[in-house]
Amino acid sequence: MTTKTLTIIAAAVLGLAVLAFGKEAISYLSGALAHTWNTMKDTIPHDLEIPRLKSMLGKLDAAIERRRAALIDMQLQSERLEGEIKSLCQRLAADRAALEKAADLLEEEQDSYVIDRSVIRCDAFASHTLRLLQPEVCLCTTDHDA
Repeated sequence: MTTKTLTIIAAAVLGLAVLAFGKEAISYLSGALAHTWNTMKDTIPHDLEIPRLKSMLGKLDAAIERRRAALIDMQLQSERLEGEIKSLCQRLAADRAALEKAADLLEEEQDSYVIDRSVIRCDAFASHTLRLLQPEVCLCTTDHDA
């Protein structure tokens, strides 16, 4: 049978069902199809179903292990990021303390300052403050171990 023939037969059956059952035709047909499907499933021997089910369980176990590995990786990454955040917070606190110290020194208006065992002359103090804010920019000259 061709697809065209099967389509015509299905349309004819549907038309007859609508004529016979009226508005509930879909309900009757879906019930009949469900009953037919369950009958077909019940005729399959259980010995044939067991290998198929074992195969499905094996696939599920593999999927669970993949998800578990991904979860462990995410947890390790989360812990690493938390450590980085803690380190950055400590660095931020140290930088804030250094900036507060620099602000206090600016108010004193001296000719030179000693910060972290480095003598900083007044003309270079603004550059040193800039270096504290942006470590990659270093415009000041200092005398170390003063």
